Formats: sequence, structure tokens, C-alpha cells
Amino acid sequence: MNPLIASGLLSLGRSVVNGVFSSSSNTSATANSSDFGTLLSSEDGKIRLKQLQQEMQALKQSLNNLPEVQAFLADAPAAANTELVCSDEGSYKLVRSDGAELDLESGSMSEQLAMQIDHMAQEKEALKKELTLPSTGERRVPLMMAG
Repeated sequence: MNPLIASGLLSLGRSVVNGVFSSSSNTSATANSSDFGTLLSSEDGKIRLKQLQQEMQALKQSLNNLPEVQAFLADAPAAANTELVCSDEGSYKLVRSDGAELDLESGSMSEQLAMQIDHMAQEKEALKKELTLPSTGERRVPLMMAG
């Protein structure tokens, strides 16, 4: 479940409970329910972050296994890193640290995988920063590190 939605549901539930039991509530009960909501939200975020990392790794491997990507990576220098770049217009390409680029064809399997990786990377960053998802600007996702 999305941590932002879960947090909102917890707040709504807390408001309902506080409203029902307002005559018998005290400050320590309110503080404890708030602490529980924060803890639950934090734990859900950590779980989702771990899931995202695993899912992204599997998608990156699938992208790297596509023939056109394998060919692009095959002639890379040993120390070259590769990033997935999403332009402002929404097109995707792979960029190596040696300057070589591979534009991913619109509608192709490689573009679909790149889009999924990009969306997960945005969600991962939002979870890390506890911010809303960015919607514009060029984005870069490391795909393969030299080593």
C-alpha cells in the first residue's frame, strides 16, 4: 500500500476514534496513537523501499538482457557506467560514461522496461525524501556500474 495513502487512512481513523471517545480521551492516549501512526508509516515505507529495490533490480536485469541493450553494453569500456536517462519530453535512452548513447525506440519492450524503472526510481526517491513524486525535468537512473 502506498505509504502516503496509509498515513492518510491512519489520520482519518485516528480522527474518528478521537471523535467517538472525545469525552474519555486524554493527552497520553493521543500521543501514543500518533506515535503508533508514525511508526507504522515508517515501517511501511521501509518495507516498500525494500520491495522497490528488489523489483527495480529485476527490471534492470530484464532490460540488460534485451539484445539491443546487450549489444550496446558489449562494446563498452571496462570502466564505463551506464545510466537510464528520461528526457523532459518523456523519451528514454541509455548513456554510458564514455559518451555513447542508445535511444530506446518508442513502444518497444526496452522503453516499457525503462519507463517502469524510471517510475520506481521516482517512487524510491520520494520515499527516501518523504516528498511528493517529481513530475518534470530530466531524470537519471544508474543501470550498471563498472567493476
